[in-house]
Amino acid sequence: MIAATRLRKGPSNSARGAAAFAAETIRTARACGAGGLLVLRADSAFYGADVINACRALGARFSITMRMNASVKATIARIDEDAWTRWRYGGASASAPVRR
Repeated sequence: MIAATRLRKGPSNSARGAAAFAAETIRTARACGAGGLLVLRADSAFYGADVINACRALGARFSITMRMNASVKATIARIDEDAWTRWRYGGASASAPVRR
């Protein structure tokens, strides 16, 4: 279920106000009676310590994409092959490797 969305007027950095928006959305979901696990799913514009800290402070989990820059690629390359396991996504025709 999509709990919140926001459009901005004119040119604006996508991350501007992201932490406050995430916190407001989590609080709204709780106020509406959501008592179970809440997961914030967001694109790379929300990837930052302020958004992650807001989720943690309010007891929500998060799944946020991040940009594939040289540092990220190098870090992934250092993961031993034995540290990966196959994961089948529901409805997917193939499995994908994920880190254990």
